[in-house]
Amino acid sequence: MKFSLFKKRDTEKADEQALQKDNNLKKKKQKTEKQKENNFHDPFNHVSDIKQIIASDGIYVDRNYMQINDKYVRIYYFTDYPASVNIGWLEDLKLFSNANISIHVYPETNANAVKRLTTKITQLQSQLMLDEEEGNIAELGILQRASESLEALRENIQMNRDKLFYVTIVIAVYGDSLAELEHNSKTLEEVLASKSIKARSAIFRQEQGFKSLVPTAENYLADSSRNFNVGAAISLFPFASPEYSHRQGIPVGINLFTGSPVIFDPFIGPPVLPNANIAVFAQAGAGKSFMMKLLALRSALLGVRTVFIDPEGEYKPVVDRVGGVHIKLEPNCKHIINPFDIEVDVDDEGIEFIDLLQKANEIKGLVSMIIEKISKTPLTAYELSLIEETILEEYRARGITRNPESLYEQSTQEIDGKYYIGTRQKQMPTLSSFTKRLSEKPGGEKLAQILKPYLKGGTMGLFDGQSNVDLKDALLISFDVSGIMDEFLKTYALYVVTNWVWEKFVKKNIKQKKFVIVDEAWMFMKYEHTANFLENLARRARKRNTSLTIASQSFMEFANSQQGRAVLTNAATVFLLRQSPTDIDAVQEVFHLSKGEREFLLSSGIGEALLKAGRNSTVIKVVASDYEKEFISTNPNEQT
Repeated sequence: MKFSLFKKRDTEKADEQALQKDNNLKKKKQKTEKQKENNFHDPFNHVSDIKQIIASDGIYVDRNYMQINDKYVRIYYFTDYPASVNIGWLEDLKLFSNANISIHVYPETNANAVKRLTTKITQLQSQLMLDEEEGNIAELGILQRASESLEALRENIQMNRDKLFYVTIVIAVYGDSLAELEHNSKTLEEVLASKSIKARSAIFRQEQGFKSLVPTAENYLADSSRNFNVGAAISLFPFASPEYSHRQGIPVGINLFTGSPVIFDPFIGPPVLPNANIAVFAQAGAGKSFMMKLLALRSALLGVRTVFIDPEGEYKPVVDRVGGVHIKLEPNCKHIINPFDIEVDVDDEGIEFIDLLQKANEIKGLVSMIIEKISKTPLTAYELSLIEETILEEYRARGITRNPESLYEQSTQEIDGKYYIGTRQKQMPTLSSFTKRLSEKPGGEKLAQILKPYLKGGTMGLFDGQSNVDLKDALLISFDVSGIMDEFLKTYALYVVTNWVWEKFVKKNIKQKKFVIVDEAWMFMKYEHTANFLENLARRARKRNTSLTIASQSFMEFANSQQGRAVLTNAATVFLLRQSPTDIDAVQEVFHLSKGEREFLLSSGIGEALLKAGRNSTVIKVVASDYEKEFISTNPNEQT
């Protein structure tokens, strides 16, 4: 009886639970139906979402192709690459209208990279030893070169000069029919073969390949990745746009990849170029001067003024041909340039002022360079302070202060046969007046005595006196110091001229676009004061609407100094023409060139250049018309 009672109670309890469950299901069903009814009347629930919009009607996956709606697609992935690559080596694929490409790049840690490379090197050397013992000589050279290449890469990674990346390149080719897909696939394979690239069709992995292609940053073919170093990885990025042209500017040549014209405007400004400064490096005879003359001539047609600081006298023909101003500086010449000339400056808020402290530093550097060169000993702190104090006293004695109006005075005097009525600019201090004041100070007599050859009547007295050079409104101006034979004196002259050009040319009319082209700029790097001066100009040029363009045949002497590298850092555009074998290692290190770029710079023809502008890189051929060549070329075989 007790058992039957318990069993009855259990049955009743189960029935109650089943009834409760049934009621809950009915309530849930009623709630769902009510929610559906509400959703049906909600207009926003009848709008297609993004998945419905982009989804295809259907996808058919075969072993070596896919059909998406009425389009056929085949996925390839790269397995073998050329030994060296240039910028834009994937450009032909970008121009292939029936293909899409996706590149996955993964950095590897240095520790893992070294470990993997060591394993691979061990395998190669073991195979090399076995082949040598067995007399299999067919692949000995290949194994030896591969081993040496990996050892060099491992050393660079250990020295933190390089890094290792794993790269997967996936490409899809399309067609409106299977026949068209086969034709396009064959064409793509021929293009890849011409570049020494081997691509495999992702057989039985077409779906994985397509997922790796779409922009979701997922790589389902990572097992097919290959290792790239920094240079090779960098070469992948410009492939999207080896074309380089600004919306306005001047034509500088043609793109060697595509044959299209390259339009260049150094003054285009951010975000394209942070500044207008340009650096040009080339081996002698590679076309450096030719390119700069062409740049200046064509810019002149747009109203841009140019000053050439010319150590070798090679810009005179082109300047004379266009009616410019050519000034040849040499001992006993009629031209005088006063390094003490100073002009109004403008601060960041647009307020005009006289920067006496900056000018004092420049002249102190000039005087210090002369004295240290002759005395062979560095100046003491007292002597440097004495020179700076004398410079500032020279300006104060003439009433020149921070106020721009202090540069002018009321006068009705006759000076050099000219009558001045009203306001005129004051006469500036000179090396003679500075030396005289310096000699009157305790400890200044010795310094003044050293400066005597640089005063009027001395062998380098052409920079002592009031300036008598008139730049007029010429678009092209050249300062020729080729008549000065001594290398130190030539560097001294370049310093003075460049400083004077900054005061009298660059500071005038900020709205005027200007080039200051300093040829053989490596001379400035020989002395600390001139190197500091050039670095300072590179930093200040942007605010003056000026392109400081430096050019040099000797890259090593330029880049080996801290100031030289700072100048390069402040040059948004770099033209690299053919380089000498002695400079190429330094060029490659400073500009992070790939192996292909290195080989190009060692074998490029005259006028062919690697252009690096901002984040863009391409290869151009400088092209001039026959008319321009007549008075630009310095090659006597090209002149008529």
